[in-house]
Amino acid sequence: MSIPNKSPMPRPVDFYFENWEGLINAIFKKNLDMKLFTGNQKWQLWCLDKYLNTIDL
Repeated sequence: MSIPNKSPMPRPVDFYFENWEGLINAIFKKNLDMKLFTGNQKWQLWCLDKYLNTIDL
């Protein structure tokens, strides 16, 4: 039997981050226009922001 190719499950990140205000951590530049980022980019920034907050940067 051949192993089927994996196909990722789509995430509705555009919907999840539609009204996201932006980054919390002080390390990031202030007043970034979140409308310039795609949903996936916002999700990646959100993950980075949460990580930096856990290590107190």
